[in-house]
Amino acid sequence: MTKSRTENMMAEYLEQILEPGVKMDLEAIFASPEVQEARREGEERLRLDWANLGRYAVANEEVRRGPAPTAVLLGDSITENWSAADPGLFAGGLVNRGIGGQIAAQLLVRFSPDVVRLQPRAVHVMVGTNDIGGNLGPVSDETFQGHVTSMLDIADANGIRVILGSIIPASNLGWSPDLDPAPIIARWNAWLREFAAERGAVYADYFPALADAGAGLDERLGNDGVHPNRAGYEVMRPVLEAALRSLGLDAD
Repeated sequence: MTKSRTENMMAEYLEQILEPGVKMDLEAIFASPEVQEARREGEERLRLDWANLGRYAVANEEVRRGPAPTAVLLGDSITENWSAADPGLFAGGLVNRGIGGQIAAQLLVRFSPDVVRLQPRAVHVMVGTNDIGGNLGPVSDETFQGHVTSMLDIADANGIRVILGSIIPASNLGWSPDLDPAPIIARWNAWLREFAAERGAVYADYFPALADAGAGLDERLGNDGVHPNRAGYEVMRPVLEAALRSLGLDAD
């Protein structure tokens, strides 16, 4: 099937995000007709399928016909992009269920079809950047914590072990230029760490491996200040693998 101009542009944009050392003109990218069209498509999808439950519906049925996954990785674009950056990671028992732009409330809605019904031994939840950025409106600390808590409650009720991934560093968010995300990230990560310990979950702390001296994303590990590039995912992989091993699991 021939890809549309917008699909080709978004694929090119992803490659710019992932290839280490690429200098990205974010202002030009965000202003391009293709990105504007992708935004309009996203707004229409929100109206018809707010949590994008249809995104993985067919893939989920395929997974359910085979062996249960070792773990499902649930998250936003930082999780979604991991498959393109490191496809070998997902060649075994790990299943990627990331969707770009999503907030914790949307992950909570997707938790049953995209995690529970697949019957994994564990789930890796990494979310928060888009909540902080106000993608779908302001999100308070209490609201974010409530959504994460509800996901753990569902996992516990279904015998699924939980890995809580830290929010990765960012000193600015291109779509919220007036926001200083670093102190919020620090506060939410402190809560995630404490909450994981309280609930018997594993805390996968990606922040130290990715951060520069100013609590932003190291430019060697991310090209746009928000998303890891392939080098960034290389340093994230051992953190994930260590978290899986602590549960007696591995990526294969």
